[in-house]
Amino acid sequence: MLLQETSKQENDGLIASYNIELLVAKSGKFHTIGEALLHPVIEEVLSTIIHEKPDNIMKKILLIFFETTPLSASLMAARCDIYFLCDIFTKLNDLIKLLQGNRKTLIDCKSFITSFILKLMLYKTNLSKRQFHQFPQLDSLKDVLVDEDLATYRSYLQSLHNNTGE
Repeated sequence: MLLQETSKQENDGLIASYNIELLVAKSGKFHTIGEALLHPVIEEVLSTIIHEKPDNIMKKILLIFFETTPLSASLMAARCDIYFLCDIFTKLNDLIKLLQGNRKTLIDCKSFITSFILKLMLYKTNLSKRQFHQFPQLDSLKDVLVDEDLATYRSYLQSLHNNTGE
């Protein structure tokens, strides 16, 4: 049984390796593999080897890490902060992706940035109401969040808004 499972994993590994090489060849960027290739490569490895959606796998990895790894008290205390920052950096990465591309105009970029800045205040308001729609990672910890943490996050969003404002 163990030998059969090991053989299947090796086979899945070969399939993932082939698919990654195919993505590299199609990109035509043999020396500089950018984010546009890295994300699909990771998705391919995860979906081929584990046979599940990559987004679900990444969420599970984060949850399993915190559940199974003996963390120091200070890191455990910072878990909510880590989840909040994960959500914020995801939003910033999404904004950066919107700003990239050959066919983007200055007007397009300005509207994306303005929209993001306005959303910061919406995020702040929703955190005040303990509504975590825009913070999927933080939402998983909503039962352990304390008001002091939420005040810190609202302050951070306000500061980010002030520093990026027009």
